[in-house]
Amino acid sequence: MLRALLAATILVFGAAAWLRRQEPPAPAPPAGCSAILSVAQRPVVSVQGEVPLPSQRRDLDAAGIDALSSAARIPGRVHRGLTRVNRKVETSVHFSDIGTPDGRSCIAVTGVIVRLRYEGLEILIDKDLDESGCDYREVQAHELDHYRTITLAHERIKDELAKALAAAPELPSGARPRLVDTRELGQEQAKALALARVKATLAEVDAASESRDAQIDSPENHAQMASRCRD
Repeated sequence: MLRALLAATILVFGAAAWLRRQEPPAPAPPAGCSAILSVAQRPVVSVQGEVPLPSQRRDLDAAGIDALSSAARIPGRVHRGLTRVNRKVETSVHFSDIGTPDGRSCIAVTGVIVRLRYEGLEILIDKDLDESGCDYREVQAHELDHYRTITLAHERIKDELAKALAAAPELPSGARPRLVDTRELGQEQAKALALARVKATLAEVDAASESRDAQIDSPENHAQMASRCRD
C-alpha cells in the first residue's frame, strides 16, 4: 500500500510539473486591441557590435600591472600580464500602438536593438620580459586566452539575448498586446522590462566568463606555464 501511495504521489507531482512547463495559450487581446494584432507576433531582435582586436601595451612593469589588476592577490604570484576591456550596452525598444475609444492605448513591442561596444580593449605585458623569450610567449598566450573569453562571451550574449527577448512573455507583443492608461506609460514600462531581461542575460553570461577566467588563472595553470619555460 505504501509503495502504491508513493507511486501515485510521484505521478501527481510529475503531472503538476508537466503542466507548469506548458506555456499557457495567448489570451484574447484586451478590448480595443484587435487591430494591433496585424503587427509581428514577436519582437524582431537585433544584437549589434563586434569585439575588436586588442591593442598591446608594454609600458608597465609587473608592479604597475599588478596595481591595475582587480584579481585577488595570491602570495608569491607576480602579475606579468593583464587583459582588460570596458563593455558598454545600449538598448532601444520600438513600439506599435493604437488609441482606444476610451482614451487609453494598446501597445506592442515590435523590435529591440541591443548595441554592444568594447572600449579600451588591451593586453598589457610586463615591459621587462624579452619578446624573444619563453616567458613572454607564455604570458602572451595566457592573455590571448582571456581575450578568447571575451569573444566567446560576445557570441553567447548575441545568441542568448536574441532568444530571451524574442520569447519574453512579460513583453507586450503582437501576440500579447497590452492595454495601458497612456502611450508614454506603456512604453516606459515595456522598456523597463526589456532592460531587465538584458541585464539578467548579461549577468548569466558574465558569470560563466568569470568561471572560465578563474580556470585560466588557476594555480595549476600558472604552474604549468612556469614549468614549460624551465624545462
